Amino acid sequence: MKFKGNNLNFLIFSVAVVAIFIFSIFGQLTVTEGLILFLLLLLGTLFFLKPFLGLLMVIFLRPTIDLLGTKFVLGAGFSSALNYNSIFGLLVVLCGGIVIIRNGTQLRRIPVFYSIFVFSAISLISILWTPQPILGLREIFRLLSIFIIYLTSFLLVKRRKDFKKLLYVLISSSIIPLIVAFWQYYAGKGEVIFGEFFRRLYGTFFYPNSLAFFLVFIIALLLLLTYQSKEKQNKILYGIFGIISFIVLLGTYTRGAWMGALIVFFVFGLFRFRKLLLCGLISLVLLYIFIPILQERIGDIIRLEPFSSLMWRFRLWENTMPFFFERPILGHGLSSFQFLSQNVQGLSLLPAPEAHNDYLKILIETGAVGLIMYISIYFKLFVFNLGVHFKSKDKYLKDVSFLAILLLATFLAMSFGDNILRGTATQWALFAYLGGVISLNIRAKKKNRKKEATKI
Repeated sequence: MKFKGNNLNFLIFSVAVVAIFIFSIFGQLTVTEGLILFLLLLLGTLFFLKPFLGLLMVIFLRPTIDLLGTKFVLGAGFSSALNYNSIFGLLVVLCGGIVIIRNGTQLRRIPVFYSIFVFSAISLISILWTPQPILGLREIFRLLSIFIIYLTSFLLVKRRKDFKKLLYVLISSSIIPLIVAFWQYYAGKGEVIFGEFFRRLYGTFFYPNSLAFFLVFIIALLLLLTYQSKEKQNKILYGIFGIISFIVLLGTYTRGAWMGALIVFFVFGLFRFRKLLLCGLISLVLLYIFIPILQERIGDIIRLEPFSSLMWRFRLWENTMPFFFERPILGHGLSSFQFLSQNVQGLSLLPAPEAHNDYLKILIETGAVGLIMYISIYFKLFVFNLGVHFKSKDKYLKDVSFLAILLLATFLAMSFGDNILRGTATQWALFAYLGGVISLNIRAKKKNRKKEATKI
């Protein structure tokens, strides 16, 4: 019996409803939890029926549910592996996978597809020897969700109009996190980290750093729209939005993200927006002079205070680097870093520390082979966009490719000092943008070749 069209949709929907019912009984879900799962199911159905609209909804919602999504859904042996964010990721893998299968013939022309495939394969195989197989399995699906967002964005963004819709949705996805962050500031609800005396804003994100790196991405998009907009009122609107985002970014007290924003301001201002560069430098100097807490946070880096978080990172990296030499080729397996680091520096009584360095984490977990493939993904994307920037005659394509280059360089730099790859919401947004940019450029090349062929 063959199912087509609505019959197949109804079959998938029915199976998913039955699955939720079973989880509700054996997983001891509350009515609220079952309702949330049902809403996720509806989102999946939308993704399945209207893929581009589904992609936009997924991108919009993910930052809003980052904190709420950490609530575990299943207990009894599964609580460490399955929360709402995990289910959201599985939903993206499933629905995005269907989109990819439907467009399988186009995969070979997607830049970095083979690098993504090899890195994903290495990560998947490493689960066989990781000391944390359940967490490793969850991590591989999380990584797959990031890459599937990239691939589906490439396949579904077919026109410039689609790409602009994606841009507006990406920026709109920051509205609720920003509103919540301002509420936290006025209600005194920010997070206080051990050893610090100030409250850090985190909005709807699980951790202040996650919000901070997401806002670096949002600020970069707003700079692009401000630069490209020809209407004065739109420039003012994007400018105000950018200032609000920057204020909240300061309120996260995340120095790595401050550095990232500084890179974005300086490079974008130098090559695209000289007025911004001048105003930005003056504003930064004034902020540093009149806000003592900024002086202290930056001073810790300059003075290399022995008990600062930066020096803690240095000690952590020094103590965990020997794990790489134990298994240098393929590593200790996905999600093994925290297991290995739990006893370093006498931290056995504390929660095991994250790497705070994506390259070290990947190196220890997937070995030199995994790190090379991971870096090759960024490198190939960087080279592709660099070629477009210098060769394309289309100013719009040059601008969006320039921002892609800037974002890639910025996030690579920030990855040296923090867990950038762990920020799923930010990674989805970044790779959705990259997929859209790549799609526009390749389709433009194809269109130009057809024009040249007709002239001959």
